[in-house]
Amino acid sequence: MRLPIPNKIRELWLPASINETARTLPTGINGGHELTLSGVVNTGASKRTTADGVRFTGVATSNMVIAAAAGQNAQTGFNITIRFKLDATFATGAASDLYLFQKLLAADDYIKVYLENADGKLYWVQGNAAGGVQFTLTSTTVSWTANTWYTITCSLTAVPTQRLLVNGTAEDTDTQAARSTPNGGDMVIGSSSDGGTDGIVGTISLVEIGVGVSATVALTATEETDLYKGIPPDTAKVQYLFTMDEGRGVIVYDRGSAGGNGTLDSACTWAFGSCRQPVLSLDGINDYTASAASIVDISGDLTLVWAGKIKSTYDSLAADHEILQICSAALENLISFTYRSAAPTGIGFEVLGDSGVTRVARWTVAQTIDTYLILIGTISGSSTSLLYVNGRLSASNTSSIGVRATLSRAVFGAYVTLAGKFDVSKPLFSALIDGDLTTNQVLELSKYLNNIFNMGIVI
Repeated sequence: MRLPIPNKIRELWLPASINETARTLPTGINGGHELTLSGVVNTGASKRTTADGVRFTGVATSNMVIAAAAGQNAQTGFNITIRFKLDATFATGAASDLYLFQKLLAADDYIKVYLENADGKLYWVQGNAAGGVQFTLTSTTVSWTANTWYTITCSLTAVPTQRLLVNGTAEDTDTQAARSTPNGGDMVIGSSSDGGTDGIVGTISLVEIGVGVSATVALTATEETDLYKGIPPDTAKVQYLFTMDEGRGVIVYDRGSAGGNGTLDSACTWAFGSCRQPVLSLDGINDYTASAASIVDISGDLTLVWAGKIKSTYDSLAADHEILQICSAALENLISFTYRSAAPTGIGFEVLGDSGVTRVARWTVAQTIDTYLILIGTISGSSTSLLYVNGRLSASNTSSIGVRATLSRAVFGAYVTLAGKFDVSKPLFSALIDGDLTTNQVLELSKYLNNIFNMGIVI
């Protein structure tokens, strides 16, 4: 790439060059350093795409099937989160019900989530052959606007409690004695069954399922809220996680612990916006991409750049999340783009010097999932750091710090120790550049990246 700046590039990482066989993200320049992808092909940190999800059409061949497995069956705990948008507004008087999910063993033995045409509400229902209908929860939302993203979460435990949430807010709860999940039957996304013609017409971008013993998969209120904001629970509670960003083929890979992939029927298609690019896909559970330790130079004046697709609101989350961190083995002398959960919450450009003092230029604006950002942080001398967002200066800090002279490790999506603070957003491009770019140079670089990746940002 020929960037519109005269400065030397120290490091350049382009997800288009990811080598899945070697599990590496090679450097984009001579003298740079490659990164290693965590996990294994398709389920760990992976080369995926900017796909917005899978589009379903409501016909008999429009569904995603997760084949029945022992871990799904006869379990006392279950939760499912689905992020979706419809092609047309759904409300009272719609032509028919629209199914988002069902696990069906028999006509009277099921768990299902669907939109009801009689009243426009979302229904979350469990039926059991021995005990009849166990519970019926309904939303207070009665109209679902076209081309608007909604996140719904439905959960049950043996406590017993059942909850239905829309966009992070509980709209119905119950304490009916719930029986276990059906002891058989596939889980179907986007329709009631493989062959059903009652599925949604629209796009699904995320499916998270926790299924198992009630005490181990029950979501806390904080986890429910974080799911709405794009952050999945920790590993133990996520048996199935589909980020739905493969962008090709008919397999949607499970990034949870169950190892049960989804299979798309022939009428499903991959939905894209204007940006059709490869990305580094991170699941927010345990994925990261990292260089070797003590290898990246972050001394002197410099500029750090990250451009990608945002997958969280980064607003009042329960924990910190590292978008990109370059840090020494001694956990000092670092630069990073980090979300901090402590007030004031938001994305910050952080610099830590030998003195142990952190200097932060923080941008406290809540984000919209599936939009694009270009983050550029600059360091000048020991006393000025600036954070630019989409070409515009958004935050600054002029407190004094020490010299950053120690070689460091670069990590996307996790803390430098490679444990915790896992992130979900998807890098398209990242670079470490000599010198602190001027305001005009930052603007030109941002315009350039926006144009070549067709991100659709107004700059």
